[in-house]
Amino acid sequence: MELEEAIKRTKENFQRPERQEAEIEVIKKYGSIFHPDNLDNLTKENFKSFLIIKNNKHWSGIHRRGNEITSDMQKLKEALKILLNEEKDIKERLDILIPKGKPKFIKWLGTAILTPILLIVYPEKYGVYNSVSIEALEKLGLKPEFGRGTSFAEEYVEINKIINDISQKYHISLFQLDEVWAYVLGNENPRDVYQLNHIISQIGREIKIMNSKKYKTISSEDKLLNLINEDLPYALESIVENFDLNNKYGFKGSSGMGNRTCCPWGVILDLRVTDTPRNGYYPVYLFNEEGNGVFLSLNQGVTQVEQENKSLKKIKQVLNDRSNNFRTFLELHTPEISQKFKEKDINLSKRSRLCSLYEEGNVYAKYYDIENLPSENQLREDLKEILRFYNILVEKYNLEVPYENSFSEFLSAKEFYFEPEIIENFLLSLKVKPFVILTGNSGTGKTKIAQLFAQYISSSKNESSSITTEVKVGKAAKNKGWTLKKNVLNELDVPNYDGSYDIKIDGIKGKGNFHMLSQLFYEGKEDNIQLRLEELANKDPEQKVSLEILLQSNVNSQYKIVPVGANWTENRHILGFYNVITDEYMTSDALEIIMEALKPENKDKPYFLILDEMNLSHVERYFADFLSAMESDEPITLHKSDEEEKYPKKVKIPKNLFVIGTVNVDETTYMFSPKVLDRANVIEFSTIPVKNYMSNGFNPEKLNGNVEYIESPLSDLDIRKYRIEDIRKHLINVETNEGILWDVLSDELNKFQEALKKAGFDFGFRVIDEILRFMYVAWIYDGKKEDWNDWNRYFDAQIKQKMIPKIHGSQRTLENVIKELFELCLSGESEKVPRNFENILSENVKYPKSALKIQEMDKVLYEQRYVSFIN
Repeated sequence: MELEEAIKRTKENFQRPERQEAEIEVIKKYGSIFHPDNLDNLTKENFKSFLIIKNNKHWSGIHRRGNEITSDMQKLKEALKILLNEEKDIKERLDILIPKGKPKFIKWLGTAILTPILLIVYPEKYGVYNSVSIEALEKLGLKPEFGRGTSFAEEYVEINKIINDISQKYHISLFQLDEVWAYVLGNENPRDVYQLNHIISQIGREIKIMNSKKYKTISSEDKLLNLINEDLPYALESIVENFDLNNKYGFKGSSGMGNRTCCPWGVILDLRVTDTPRNGYYPVYLFNEEGNGVFLSLNQGVTQVEQENKSLKKIKQVLNDRSNNFRTFLELHTPEISQKFKEKDINLSKRSRLCSLYEEGNVYAKYYDIENLPSENQLREDLKEILRFYNILVEKYNLEVPYENSFSEFLSAKEFYFEPEIIENFLLSLKVKPFVILTGNSGTGKTKIAQLFAQYISSSKNESSSITTEVKVGKAAKNKGWTLKKNVLNELDVPNYDGSYDIKIDGIKGKGNFHMLSQLFYEGKEDNIQLRLEELANKDPEQKVSLEILLQSNVNSQYKIVPVGANWTENRHILGFYNVITDEYMTSDALEIIMEALKPENKDKPYFLILDEMNLSHVERYFADFLSAMESDEPITLHKSDEEEKYPKKVKIPKNLFVIGTVNVDETTYMFSPKVLDRANVIEFSTIPVKNYMSNGFNPEKLNGNVEYIESPLSDLDIRKYRIEDIRKHLINVETNEGILWDVLSDELNKFQEALKKAGFDFGFRVIDEILRFMYVAWIYDGKKEDWNDWNRYFDAQIKQKMIPKIHGSQRTLENVIKELFELCLSGESEKVPRNFENILSENVKYPKSALKIQEMDKVLYEQRYVSFIN
């Protein structure tokens, strides 16, 4: 629609009394709320209410990040004070909030929210900058060309001038003018700030610009990165939300990491299948290298397939086989898909390995010429259709989706459930130091979490082998098996004995021809396989499907569970001993895994020594030498014999060995000495409510940080040696609500040290260094935030894991210290003693986990006159 016609249509709409009243009401209400004089009184509820279309009467889709934006209200108020400060030029203000080449002042506070607030507070001065207004100006030929590196502030100044000129020329308010743009774009429906048609066009244009300038890298200064990584996922989220689907989806996009990818993409992930584009299957927009076309493709993750297969040929074969299987299934259940999404072969790039894998992984696709895109409504209808096919595939196709996307998912698949914080603390502790103690009542999962992590790490790092062939569906649906080709035997390294042989049958000599055959039968209970084969056989009994035989791994186990005995009184139970009678070195399970970890070919593999029930004997008696060697990095003497060849005289504890000790709490066990507790993170496991366990009342949560980082215990090994200055240079510029993180940590550590000192349990350099290393690793895991307001969650873990485990003693010694420690976990002094708090979590608690533990210790101290951390 032309500009004059769109303005006429809008003015007619606003002649209706209810539309006039809506404009007045919104500007009056929110103009007052956001007025600079009232910002100190702004609440989360007021801000978030503005983001909802039924309240702002104008802008939909801007509410989705409301929780994130309002998570730090002080910073939000600061941002709005900057935005609305008319004493400064608008360009200067926007350069602070959305700086060129740097993160936004507040991550999710972008143009689509900032500019409507400007309009509401100053309705005669500022127009709205979002994808709708920009696309409309572009369609009208009114949008200027901005070069690479132009800041948003510079763009907005130019765009706002154009919008104001139109407003004055046609005598229409800036509020009403923002509706004109929707009519210019032919959109009759309530609009979103994100228009898929416009974003796809912009992406294609930016790809061409970067191609013409031969840019091989990409950074935050490039518009393509923001379009693909932010605008496209947000647009997809906005559109899919309006489809009223019941499924939970994730939305992601990538234009490359440092180096620009030849095929930028944006995916929609059904969280029942996968939460990462690295594996599973999903709809994806794939842009070709030239930037003139985009495919809406039902495709597959390729990263995991790459990891599991060595050769490019094999990788492509696996992806192609899966695509064919998906097609066969969809054509059987939804034959109309091949009419709506006709492209089975897609072309993205002639020179990119990754793009070639996406080409192989394509199931069905629809191609769009970016210069001749269909209407917004048609794009949305196509997206809705491919999601319908996707849902059918998810619900009816019995594809085994790998659960090893993360350790937490691995635990869930094994039906073990732990609090996310326990998993995080466990993995973070292993990153900091290769010695962790797990304590708690028997049966709380201490040994199991250690064993399962070792299994998870071992299985995810080792290559699996398999044999792949093709078999006919035919009679297999009834016979439940096949006679396989000769090459299967060859791949199994079975000698070939085919040929002519002399034979005897009941003593009668003769000649016979011997032919070796291999047969495979699937088990009778595999109903899904049989149903699948029956479906295919009914359609075409001669067609073939892929058969993959997964071979057992012959890789040595990377962990050993060693039960500690009550008779362990020396280190021979860990390190073995030299038998002078037999002149042989008598090994142990612990020594064997140490020797395995020491092999040069295993230096990049983590090994785990799990000492079960460490406190069944006095730990210092059998473990002191080992612990000292871990700390000093000095070798341990095994023997002095010149005759022994298999085991060296001395051995160093390898850096890829992790020792995890479990500690049960009962009358048969011994206390740990402070010098052992000083050298480990002590993680307490609590019992779960019986009702939850028996009713399967678990709702496993996924970890939210850089999971790949903490699941790689051998990455960043230098952190183990970081001294205080090494850590300081990384954390000195990190800010929190309470001030500079480094200063805050210094103050908090000093308070706890002084409190513990009163009972003789203060800590020294080692503990301080290890706490700071833990905080540094946690900061990396949490995204290296410049403003880190979740720091206290991790410091809470260190109070409980490093500071208070050494506490033990009588009521006279500990009563006042326990109360002081408790108050440090609150946000101030309290007249009540810890045991008298009925619901700590309802109080103003700074460190809730530590406060609960200290309260528990105070109750025991009061009732029994003596307490220790490991009661």
